[in-house]
Amino acid sequence: MPICTNCGEEHPLPGSYTSHVLTCTEGNGAAPTDVPIEDEDASLSSESDDSSESPLERHVEQIIDDHLDEIRTELDRLSSDVEDVEQFATISLGERRLTQAEANLAEFSASLTEFSEQTLERVNELESRLERQTIVLATVLEALAKSDVEVDVSDIKRYQQEQLVTDRSASDKLATAIDELDS
Repeated sequence: MPICTNCGEEHPLPGSYTSHVLTCTEGNGAAPTDVPIEDEDASLSSESDDSSESPLERHVEQIIDDHLDEIRTELDRLSSDVEDVEQFATISLGERRLTQAEANLAEFSASLTEFSEQTLERVNELESRLERQTIVLATVLEALAKSDVEVDVSDIKRYQQEQLVTDRSASDKLATAIDELDS
């Protein structure tokens, strides 16, 4: 709170302080100091309505009004700048989120591609093993058929029907070998 250097009164508002300093009896002798602040403000507002203001008061009010107009203009400009910055920040944040989402999607896609390649390699390896085992089994069955050994192939036939992963050429070879055993 501003304090009058002439009489020591405290003023809650800068405007009332300025008015007080201009009218303080110890400063320029224009008004008594025993007038309450509220009454002084009321008398000043009633005086401002009258055209009997002193040239100094009019000059001070004009300076204050000019500064207030400049401040209002500056506040309007700053408000516009703040809106522009907020809009830019919103757009920038949206672009950053979009970029991050695209990066995450690319990373996820690469991960899926790698997973599918690994899975395909494993499936190919399993198919290769299955084909080798089928060929070995067919060869063993052919050898047994040539040596006139009787073998129960019902389990093999059941397995062949339940088999999910098959290679036609290996399956055909196995089927042929089983048929030779049966005959």
